[in-house]
Amino acid sequence: GIGTVVDGNLTTKETTRIDGQVNGDIVSDGNIIVGDHGSVNGAITAYSAFVSGKVVGDVTVKDKIDITATGSIFGDIYTKLLSIDEKAVFQGQCMMNHDGSKADRHSAQKPVETVLEAAETNA
Repeated sequence: GIGTVVDGNLTTKETTRIDGQVNGDIVSDGNIIVGDHGSVNGAITAYSAFVSGKVVGDVTVKDKIDITATGSIFGDIYTKLLSIDEKAVFQGQCMMNHDGSKADRHSAQKPVETVLEAAETNA
């Protein structure tokens, strides 16, 4: 609830709504909802996430992340589906694949040196 502060990791089996502050990682088999007044300072791992508040940390979900107009995520996103409303804030990288896992992250990235070398060659 609003005004509640949890210092430490949170593990849940069901859908959980955060309207207070969590300082730690959240792991859930269900959905995580960060309400307008909610904030999370830690990573979130869940089936899906709906963010109307603030998250500072990576968010990894199996299905979908929704960031509403009042929501903000400062961290990397790993997901299958992503929805970002106008006026929402997202600062980080987004990796999308069929199951929201992190497995394909590095295979899709080229080293910066390779990209720069290709740009110089084509110039």
